Amino acid sequence: QIQARKIKHERMNDERKLTRQQRKEKRARKLEEDTSQGVTVALYLVRDMSHRYHRTKVDLNAQQNGITGGVLEVERPTNLALVIAEGGPKAIKRYTRLMTVRMKWRGENFLGDVESDDDDNNEDGGGGGGDGNNHEEDGGDDAPQKFNPNNSCELVWTGMGAK
Repeated sequence: QIQARKIKHERMNDERKLTRQQRKEKRARKLEEDTSQGVTVALYLVRDMSHRYHRTKVDLNAQQNGITGGVLEVERPTNLALVIAEGGPKAIKRYTRLMTVRMKWRGENFLGDVESDDDDNNEDGGGGGGDGNNHEEDGGDDAPQKFNPNNSCELVWTGMGAK
């Protein structure tokens, strides 16, 4: 009797199991959040956004999280950037964690790798971390860009914007 219940339970689970396409659609549906009441807005102050690694990561992760917005850069007297992000609350929460915690703004792990070309194949799988050594991926420049050791990112403001 116990064995029969177990077999019946497993058979019902197999019948309810989503196909690969259905799982993909469900993931996409969960990422698209309801912004009809209003959008969540976050403002980040970045000390130096001139490195192509940071520009690429900020843009790609905004696209992956379904976030819109822009970057306002000021070159003089210092290189400051204001990143404006708009999206659903979950996406903004994920993006805030990425911008303030996970991004390597100072290039801590890259300082020794600037001269060596051996580690350039360690890119992350596009998941948006900060562990990939893609600071030379454009290949157009002979000299690699240097990270700013005083760089940082701060969450300045977050709140709801009018719809």
